[in-house]
Amino acid sequence: MEPGPPRYVPSLNTWPTQLVSFDRWWNRVILADLKRREISRCRLILAVANKDGGAHVDPELDDIYAELSRQNSMGQSHIRGDSQQPVLGVDHASVRQVAHELLPAEFGKAG
Repeated sequence: MEPGPPRYVPSLNTWPTQLVSFDRWWNRVILADLKRREISRCRLILAVANKDGGAHVDPELDDIYAELSRQNSMGQSHIRGDSQQPVLGVDHASVRQVAHELLPAEFGKAG
């Protein structure tokens, strides 16, 4: 266990991949919180880009995104010793994962 608070990390190349249409990939649900509210790549990325510092910061965040990024709506926690800590950063790890998925497998190789 690393020092510091527990946090989510992107899976990057942990899982096998398959090619799908962009529309299917973009709109597929990637997260569901404790209230069973579903979040797609599209909803996550647009919330970050349009309201949470990507293009500007909006005081009125999308409710689902606000709870996901600010209030641990995933409900994950980690017990360390006598204390229980929320696992934070699912929004950051998910954005990083989406960016990774967009990188072509042969990126940077001379053709």
